[in-house]
Amino acid sequence: MEALACGLPCLTAVRATVAELFADVTSTLDCPVEPRQLAQKVSALLRSPQARDDLGVAGRSRLVGEFSWQTFVTRFAEFARLHV
Repeated sequence: MEALACGLPCLTAVRATVAELFADVTSTLDCPVEPRQLAQKVSALLRSPQARDDLGVAGRSRLVGEFSWQTFVTRFAEFARLHV
């Protein structure tokens, strides 16, 4: 998540928890654990600066929108209001 906060494109394993959190965001690529397929994904990002930039921007946007302190406080306050 730190890399996403910095606006960097991220590769995640299909089974990784972070992949579940960002499944609908283009900033994380479902990256199989097979070395050859991982190499193909990395190579594709290395060949395309625009794709790297786009993925980084999308990831940061999602992270800031969904996981900021303000969002956390708002959601927690709503949870407390409903359950306490």
